[in-house]
Amino acid sequence: NSPDYVFFKDTESRFIRTNRAHAQLLGLDDPSQAMGKTDFDFFSEEYARQFYDEEQQIMVSGQPIVAREWKVPRDDGQMIWLSEHKIPLMDENGEVIGLLGISRDITERMRAERALQESERRYRTLIENQGEGIGIVDEEERFTFANPAAHELFGLPPGELVGRNLSEFVDAETFERIRSQTEARRSGERSVYELEINRPDGHKRHILVTATPRHDSQGGFTGSFGIFRDVTEQVRAQRALRQRTAQLEALREVGMEITAQLELDALLRSIVSRALELLGGISGGLYLYQPERDVLELSVFVGSGLPPVGDVIRRGEGI
Repeated sequence: NSPDYVFFKDTESRFIRTNRAHAQLLGLDDPSQAMGKTDFDFFSEEYARQFYDEEQQIMVSGQPIVAREWKVPRDDGQMIWLSEHKIPLMDENGEVIGLLGISRDITERMRAERALQESERRYRTLIENQGEGIGIVDEEERFTFANPAAHELFGLPPGELVGRNLSEFVDAETFERIRSQTEARRSGERSVYELEINRPDGHKRHILVTATPRHDSQGGFTGSFGIFRDVTEQVRAQRALRQRTAQLEALREVGMEITAQLELDALLRSIVSRALELLGGISGGLYLYQPERDVLELSVFVGSGLPPVGDVIRRGEGI
């Protein structure tokens, strides 16, 4: 009653005993119907010849076949996968008197494995061809996987990002922020945050990180799955926009002061102060041209380290 296919053959590869499951595989209603017959009675010439030659070799060499996986036809022509053992049988004198065959139908297992392999292949193809960087880091922020886009983003050749630590690409303060984000993921939280990384070629890139926690089969935290999006150009554009907005606001305020301020010295001082704010300077001054003397005269200064008001620069002199 075993679900496995079990049969015995003599030295001529004739069936001398078979169980019910194997008889049904041969298309027989009763195991006794197989007695004295060979595979040539049940299979095509191609398969029967293959079985026969193989079994004769086993009985001559004494070497069994163990756990061989292959496809064979059923009596209805449908192909199935078998895991098969064929073992030579010997008498008390060590003479080979036949062989024992035991096979198990592993068709469903093979289908599941093939489906899993195909799913993994599609998943890997999707990951590797994804335009955004995708990576997995362990609890210590060390890369255990990175797709080609992640390598390109971090400025490394394919295969060289795995094993590297995020601390190699950021400053100490930023790495501490990464560690705090990881602690949040230990409790199951998903994180979205920005980082500035330093690539080996010296270039800096701004990346938007979307990170989710990873766990083992027991639910233990093992690291993070991250998607990295290069937002360098967006960050630069935002900075330029903020700077331009600040410049326009400064010009607007200067314009308002011009219309409201009648005192020239106070107006010039305001203009210099606004210019320092926009340029990030700490001191500066404004020279006005005096046509009657043909000189530039320092009319106002803000901060320190400049010549006194009234200092002049004559034609041909440097500052």
